[in-house]
Amino acid sequence: EQAERERRAAEIEQAERERAAVEQAQRERRAAAIEQAARAQPTLPQPAEPPAEAPRQELPSAAARGRTPPPGEREADEVVKALVALRRGYLEADPAGLATCLQTLKTLIGNLARNPQDPKFQRVRCDTGAFRSKIAPFDGATAVLKACGFSEQEEEGAWVVDPAYIKSKGPRLFDALAKVEVMLNQAQAAMQRGS
Repeated sequence: EQAERERRAAEIEQAERERAAVEQAQRERRAAAIEQAARAQPTLPQPAEPPAEAPRQELPSAAARGRTPPPGEREADEVVKALVALRRGYLEADPAGLATCLQTLKTLIGNLARNPQDPKFQRVRCDTGAFRSKIAPFDGATAVLKACGFSEQEEEGAWVVDPAYIKSKGPRLFDALAKVEVMLNQAQAAMQRGS
């Protein structure tokens, strides 16, 4: 009986390792594709100071490309647009600040993705020092939050995620998290080049 339990435990452990390896491989493929797409984006000359408003690149919609968008494409495009705006505005001008901003976004999105039903991760207060110093100064950072289902609730002084978003599109937060991680890696590499 003990041997049978140990065998079952070993099988379960092996299955978990295989599942984790498959998920990691999928994340790495998505991250590589995102990084390749980001490299293919033309870069603009970087201003000495961050722009008052980050330039917006309008990507052709699925309809403009002559097809019906698959479910979730609009959300993915919004995350990519927001991250590209952040990258263009701050990668060369303030890579350390951008890395801090992206690390904070990674934490917020990761917490929500891993714990979607936990109310403490469904709300980001705007009056905290961390929000004011790590997110608010970066044009495009709140657009990433918005693309991940958050909306600004001024009367509450917070960004709050819609429960309907979590129910219908919550799993897509892991894709957004992978995209943020790719951009974070780029910002960290730019910091190393600059030092």
